[in-house]
Amino acid sequence: VVATFDESGYAEPGRSFIQLKATDAIHRRATPEAFVFQVDRRDYELWKVEAFPVYLVLYDARGRVGYWLHLQRY
Repeated sequence: VVATFDESGYAEPGRSFIQLKATDAIHRRATPEAFVFQVDRRDYELWKVEAFPVYLVLYDARGRVGYWLHLQRY
């Protein structure tokens, strides 16, 4: 869960949720921007109706790079 704070250090309303997944063997599709990654359907069903933003971050441990997706927009 991510909370934000204003320039005075006061907590701002709202939250964002981040789900981090790491792998040593990332599976790419035909385009460099597309990946295949399985998530549990129960998690997806919860994430898509969450009132606050939910981001899925896929971390390629070998390549030392992360990719993110705003799940509700997807």
